[in-house]
Amino acid sequence: MAAELIKKQISAVTDARIYARPESDDGGRHIVLYVEQHAPDSPLDPLVKENRSALQEYNWRLVLIKVPIGSIKVITDSL
Repeated sequence: MAAELIKKQISAVTDARIYARPESDDGGRHIVLYVEQHAPDSPLDPLVKENRSALQEYNWRLVLIKVPIGSIKVITDSL
C-alpha cells in the first residue's frame, strides 16, 4: 500500500509523529501525509521535504499537512 511505503520512508528521516492515508477529492485519489510539528507554520525539515519529493517519482499525488503536536492522535482516534 502506498500510504505505508510513504510512512516508512518518512519515518526513517524524522522523529516527528506522522500519519499517512489514502483520500480522494475532485482531482482523484491521493495520499495525505500528516506531520506533527511544534509550530506548524515553520518550515518542514529538509530531509522530510527531500524524501517526500522522491516519493512523487512514483506518480502519487501527495498532500502534506503540518499539524500541531497531538493532532494525529485525535485524527486516528476519530476513525
